[in-house]
Amino acid sequence: MKLALVSGLMTSHAVELQLERIEQYCKEAAECDIIVFGEAYLQGFDGLTWSYDRDKKRAVEQNSPEINRLKTIAQTYQMAISIGFFEKNEEKLYSSQLCIGATGDILSTYRRISQGWKEKGVGKQYQEGQRFEVFDYQGTRFVTAICGDLWHENLLNRLTALEYDICLWPVYIDYSPEEWQTAQHEYAEQTKKLSKPIYLVNSYSIDKQEAYGGVYLFENGQITPILPIGNHGIVKIEC
Repeated sequence: MKLALVSGLMTSHAVELQLERIEQYCKEAAECDIIVFGEAYLQGFDGLTWSYDRDKKRAVEQNSPEINRLKTIAQTYQMAISIGFFEKNEEKLYSSQLCIGATGDILSTYRRISQGWKEKGVGKQYQEGQRFEVFDYQGTRFVTAICGDLWHENLLNRLTALEYDICLWPVYIDYSPEEWQTAQHEYAEQTKKLSKPIYLVNSYSIDKQEAYGGVYLFENGQITPILPIGNHGIVKIEC
């Protein structure tokens, strides 16, 4: 199994630009089996306004032209795509991570369980998911957690009860490289309860709320910087 982990350039409110970037990253990772993008990558982390009347038009459904284009990209480059997006399902909005297989089929839709993705006081239309979902791709079992999910002990306990090989951890964090030198040890301590490898994927944002990129492996309390924070691009690993 060959993973492509993308600390991709991310611009909010620019879905067409993001789709062009996604296709370019897939082209660069053409020999990989699965490519992984960060939290809310499709619309950008600031892609919602927290006004439901506007946001229901910014979030996309799974049968939308945007998702259909992602399916076409997956088929064209013959790789699975795991990508964060703001999802509309019926009248509810979610922060989700979609995994599309190389044939364009949807392998997994994970909806973030923790509440930190949304502003306080927003309406009930902004929802969280209820469960983690394990999916199999080419003989490897994956599970996804989004950003703050791994900062809740009850959610960590739920993950430890699952059988999987790799945890994908798309995030949006805005630590500077200097701040990360301290914070990364807290992340390692928090995740060491999980015995399987965890791949953190953070986007690189040039919006007003900056994310500095980075790709890291956390395993058994140890940290491996695959692409240190302060950098962006695509890394390919065998697992």
